[in-house]
Amino acid sequence: MGMVVVLCGSIVTLAACGGARNEPIGTAAPVTGYYGSIASDEPRATLVGRDILANNGSAVDAAVAAAFTLAVTLPSRAGVGGGGACLVRDAKAKKTEAIVFLPQPTTLDGRVPAAVPALARGLFAMHARYGRQRWGEILTQAENLARFGFPVSRALATDLGRHGPRLAGDPELARTFLDAHAAPLGEGATVSQFALAAVLTQLRTAGPADLYGGRYAHVFAEAARAAGASMTIDDLRQAVPSWTAPAETGFADERLYMLPSPIVGGEAMASLWRRIADGGAYRRSGPAALAGAPAADRGIADASTGLAVADRDGSAVACVLTMGRPFGTGRSARGTGVILAPPADAAATQAMAAALMVNTNVQEFFLAAAAGGGGDAPAVLAGAMAAVLIGERPLEAAFSGLDAGRAALANIVSCPFGAPRKPESCATRADPRGHGLAAVPGQ
Repeated sequence: MGMVVVLCGSIVTLAACGGARNEPIGTAAPVTGYYGSIASDEPRATLVGRDILANNGSAVDAAVAAAFTLAVTLPSRAGVGGGGACLVRDAKAKKTEAIVFLPQPTTLDGRVPAAVPALARGLFAMHARYGRQRWGEILTQAENLARFGFPVSRALATDLGRHGPRLAGDPELARTFLDAHAAPLGEGATVSQFALAAVLTQLRTAGPADLYGGRYAHVFAEAARAAGASMTIDDLRQAVPSWTAPAETGFADERLYMLPSPIVGGEAMASLWRRIADGGAYRRSGPAALAGAPAADRGIADASTGLAVADRDGSAVACVLTMGRPFGTGRSARGTGVILAPPADAAATQAMAAALMVNTNVQEFFLAAAAGGGGDAPAVLAGAMAAVLIGERPLEAAFSGLDAGRAALANIVSCPFGAPRKPESCATRADPRGHGLAAVPGQ
C-alpha cells in the first residue's frame, strides 16, 4: 500500500487530492486520491478502518471494522457484550438514518446484572444495509489481533490503570489484563484473547445469526449463566437493533443530524446545540456559551467511545459504542472472552453524542463527529463543533477552548467545502486530550 498520512491525537488534512482510482473492492492498491478519513479513541482501530478505506471500502465498512477492533483493543469502552448507536449517511441513497443497538436487560435477574449483547447484531444490520466489502473481510483484522496479540496502547493502559482492579474477580479477565501480581498491564505489554478470537471467528464465518438464535446461542447463554448472568435463548433472539429517524435541526443551509431517543446524550446534544447556535450565543461568548452544560460524571467515565469516518463518495458514519460502565460488569461469559455489559441506562446513554451535517439540497457531506467517555459528551461535542461551524476556527483548534477537566473525548471529520465535490477540504481530528488517532489513506 502507498504512503499513509497519520497523526496521533492531531489533525490530518488531505490536500491536492485528485480523482481516486477505481480499484476493485477489497483490493490493496496504491492510494492516489481521497479515499476517506477516520478518527477514533484507539490507534489500532483507526488504522484498521484506514486500511478498509484504502481498499475501496465504504464508510460503513470502515466503521464496522474499527468498531470490532475497539471491542478487542479497548474493551473498557466497547465490546461484543455491549452495544451502541450510529448515525449513517449514505450518499447513493441520499439518506441519513440512525441505528440503535443498546444492551438490553435479560428477562430474569441473575447474580451478575448482565445485559444481552447487542454490538454484533447492530453492526451486522448496518453493514447489511450500507456495506460494500464482504462481511468476512471486515472482521479479519480484529480477529487476528485477538488471536495473535497486540501491544497495549496508551488508551487501554490508561483505562486499565484506572479500572483494572475491577477485573480481579474474574479469573479469565485477570489472566488476560493483569500481571502475575494482579497489577494492570502497562503500555506495550502484549495481550492475546484466544477465546474472544474464537467468538469473532464464529461471527465472521457464520454471521451473528448463530450467536442470536443458532447453535452458538445455546453455547453463549450457558457461558453467561456460568458467570452468574441469567441469559436465555429467547433473550438473545429478541435483541434486535432499531433503525429510526435521527433528531435533526437546521444550521445555515445544512441539516444537522443527532442521535435520537432513547439516547439521552443525543437529546442533550440537540438541546445544547440549539441554545449555543440560536441568537449567536457562541459568537458572543465563545466556549463560555457552554456554561451550565452537563459536567463529567466519573461514575460512567471511560465506559463509551466514539468514532467518525467519511469515504470518498461523501458517505459518513458517526458511532458511539458503550459498555455501560468501564469494562462493563467486570465479568465475562465463561470461556468466551466476551465481557458482559450491564443494561444501558440513562447515565450510560448520557455519555453518547454524535452528529452528521449534510446539505440535502446539493447532497454534500460536511461533518461527522462523535463523543463518548463521560456524561459531558454532549458538551464536549457541541463545543468542538461550535468552534468549527460557528467560530469558524480551523479543526486543529476545535478543542482548545474546552475545559481540560471534561471527561469525554471527541473525534471529528470535517469537509468545510463539501464532499465528494471538494474532498481536498476534508480534515480529521482525534481529541488531543486523549490517546486516539486520526488517519487518512495517502498517496
